[in-house]
Amino acid sequence: IHIGVTPDDPKALAKSANLNTHLEEHSWWVDASGWLHIPDEGASLCGWSSGDLKAGDLVAITCPEDGTLCVYVNGRRKVQGREARIPSGKHSKPLYGFIALTGNVTEVSLVEGMLNLQEAERASLIRMLNLSVGTGDARGRGADPLSEASTQWKVLVYDKSGKEVIAPLLEIGALRHHGVTLYLQLEDNRQAVSNVPVVYFMDPTKENIDRLVADCCDKKLYDQVYVNFTSRVSDDLLKYMAGSMLEKSKGNPRNISRVAKVVDRYCAFVALSPSTFSLNMPRVYSQLHSRKVTDAAIEGCVDRIVNGLLSMLVTIRQ
Repeated sequence: IHIGVTPDDPKALAKSANLNTHLEEHSWWVDASGWLHIPDEGASLCGWSSGDLKAGDLVAITCPEDGTLCVYVNGRRKVQGREARIPSGKHSKPLYGFIALTGNVTEVSLVEGMLNLQEAERASLIRMLNLSVGTGDARGRGADPLSEASTQWKVLVYDKSGKEVIAPLLEIGALRHHGVTLYLQLEDNRQAVSNVPVVYFMDPTKENIDRLVADCCDKKLYDQVYVNFTSRVSDDLLKYMAGSMLEKSKGNPRNISRVAKVVDRYCAFVALSPSTFSLNMPRVYSQLHSRKVTDAAIEGCVDRIVNGLLSMLVTIRQ
């Protein structure tokens, strides 16, 4: 992966030069091509030696708002030193790259501003809990009616896929920090909860939409619902949801107005580490290579793989 610094790109060169100013005292430096050079022997950064780096390691260098220089290796913080400070606002986004061993110099080709998978997906989930759209695709009203959504009490309802996405990223304490006082399985029998917003996080399937419509129109469980699909919902499913809501409302517009927003959240993957993710498709290899597999099953698997990869790319870009 390459930062793409060229002599024709003065802004990128200036960024590398700025970073060099604060790394050169540790014998680390970034050349004009965007390569980070780390001498294998005798080089240290804020008291941490680079001798343990090996090919394939994922290295990140970042500098938060306070100007503290941090180095992460494979997602774990190795060094944080205030003596290597970068001016506030410079390189607030991390630099990422993979180790390449060449002779006596360890080189890392860097990409600027690329968040790791766990950080990016966690940020998307937090936007969801804050009842905001972020950069996702909103299919509802405009501004959020709640001005303090992050601290207001709310209920989280998720299906099996949504639960598996959230589990490695947000623990119970984090959910409570963002106002979630109750979290429930979509498939379970649930009691009515009034006067609080309810966040749905689920796959865009007909079965899940049927449950949502039943909650809003038949059971009238919640007053205000924010629907977040793990991946992009098709136009056919949206039309099906709208038609079902109209049919079951039976002239009662209040049922339809319970749905405050519908968002494609693009989180159809499980972030296992900063650089590893799963599409959560167990036994898919044996299914695709079975003699009994149907064309419809193959098409469904391919669609899910494409949606998962698209979700990962969209999430990183956010």
